[in-house]
Amino acid sequence: GFIRSLNSRRIFTKLPPRLEFSAEGENLINKLLGGLVPFIAALAAFACGAIMLVALGANPFVGIEAIFDGAFGSGDRIAVTAVRATPLIPSVQASLLLSARTL
Repeated sequence: GFIRSLNSRRIFTKLPPRLEFSAEGENLINKLLGGLVPFIAALAAFACGAIMLVALGANPFVGIEAIFDGAFGSGDRIAVTAVRATPLIPSVQASLLLSARTL
């Protein structure tokens, strides 16, 4: 094929050098990126919600304020948020343990 004919003409004679990283550097980069993923996901979720609110003609800042007020607006709301979030804790722990095994 085309690639074989290019290789036979020796157009691609030298490949660029690979960047070599130490194991410590790769591990640190993986940890930093792994820690940023939840924050990036939360920002993406808020951005999608804001886009939907703008499409509906609403103010996205008022919508985000309503989300936080509904979850953390008073002591009772914080308690309800904690009660509803508690069943999710084991699944979050399991996913963190599984992701830590792969690093």
